[in-house]
Amino acid sequence: MSIRKCKKGDLEDVIKIEKDSFEYPYPDEVFYQYLGSDLFLVHEDDDHEVTGYVMGEKRDGYGIIVSIAVSPTQRLEGVGTSLMEAVQKAMDVDNFFVIVRPSNEKAVEFYKKLDFFREGKINDYYKNKESGIVMKKVKNRKS
Repeated sequence: MSIRKCKKGDLEDVIKIEKDSFEYPYPDEVFYQYLGSDLFLVHEDDDHEVTGYVMGEKRDGYGIIVSIAVSPTQRLEGVGTSLMEAVQKAMDVDNFFVIVRPSNEKAVEFYKKLDFFREGKINDYYKNKESGIVMKKVKNRKS
């Protein structure tokens, strides 16, 4: 298993994982826009199959988790945690943010386990008018 920068040949698998993971997936174009970024990473298993991805951005000294998803057959096996650790290390900042749907309780719990906490809310954030929970992580924060 390994985590590496996403390549063009990975996009078909990444987009499939996205569509298998979310009711409202990102349009395919978003993945092409992030292609080439050092913060667009994939996880591949021992058979070199892409089993998850993460896309991040670094802005004004903080990191943003744009999207992360793991193949349904690989969930709860540490893939998401490994991807998050890798992208946070690559960002090399002290503060990280992610916006998540309140209805995605598993994601909220996942981020809490990674030391993210609820920072705020953005009303009508998603296309279906669902609000977004803003979650934040401060590196080396004392709980």
